[in-house]
Amino acid sequence: MASQTNTTKPTTATHLTSNNNNNNSNNNNNAFLGCIQTDCDPVREVTRVIAEVTRQTKERYGICPEILIVDCSPPDAGTFTYVPHHFQYMVSELLKNSCRATVCGHLAKQNHKKNHTHEEKMPP
Repeated sequence: MASQTNTTKPTTATHLTSNNNNNNSNNNNNAFLGCIQTDCDPVREVTRVIAEVTRQTKERYGICPEILIVDCSPPDAGTFTYVPHHFQYMVSELLKNSCRATVCGHLAKQNHKKNHTHEEKMPP
């Protein structure tokens, strides 16, 4: 029985923390009660995750689909109390899976269209 070599790189989980020492004026360390953030802003957290997932996807595949944030929340619904690490982990796993599927589908489509005269743009 011949062994098969897996040529894909293992996926690593990204762990961002809202409690790091960045110079973001919106990041108020007094808003934390242990690991719970009392003013967790979903748009800010998702923006941070998008940057990291985009970097990882480009590093692994060389390309990455554009990830857009559509903020449909009402103007007065800004923050909520949550554990940002959990939120970031869930969003990063969803985005990594989506990016991988989009990139792999796009690359497979390109490989099947060898006689195609122009390169198609990757979907967002």
